[in-house]
Amino acid sequence: MSSTQKDQHGAGGPSTQEADKPHRTHQQIHTRKRLFKCSYCEKQSDTDGSSSQLCPCFGGGKDFFCDFCGKMFSQQTSLKTHQRRHTRHKLNYCNKCGKGFPTPSTLKRHELIHSGVKKHLCDQCGSSFISISQLKRHKRVHTGEKPYKCTHCDKSFSHSGNRNLHEATHIKEEL
Repeated sequence: MSSTQKDQHGAGGPSTQEADKPHRTHQQIHTRKRLFKCSYCEKQSDTDGSSSQLCPCFGGGKDFFCDFCGKMFSQQTSLKTHQRRHTRHKLNYCNKCGKGFPTPSTLKRHELIHSGVKKHLCDQCGSSFISISQLKRHKRVHTGEKPYKCTHCDKSFSHSGNRNLHEATHIKEEL
């Protein structure tokens, strides 16, 4: 390796620009640089669609598909993280109870259970919840909303899990 190459890449390693790419990508969150939305799928991008970088929904970039469910990802690391949900491969463990989770974010969400902090209050009955999603799900008790519809009949459910259990009865009937 020439001295010029060593200067550009350090001691033969990746260039500073290449090594800094994840940091620059993350910084976009804070700088609000992502300004453009795909008119087809509403995903945000820092390109206006006029460049050669197409939105993945149009087949642009490298697409990675989950062999288990067919979901599409633009990055292989995202696919690998997603596949841990199917394989139940856990890399992140709770220090309090030892339960395993596929991602650091799911572990962090779980750890709120042990903290006892329930800062999301229902304005109708005063019940408190660990997460905003739990509060949102709870509010369906008051509103009667049932957004999860069975694909086999006219029944609707307030929780996706209940719908999934119900749909399994249709599958058993078909066998």
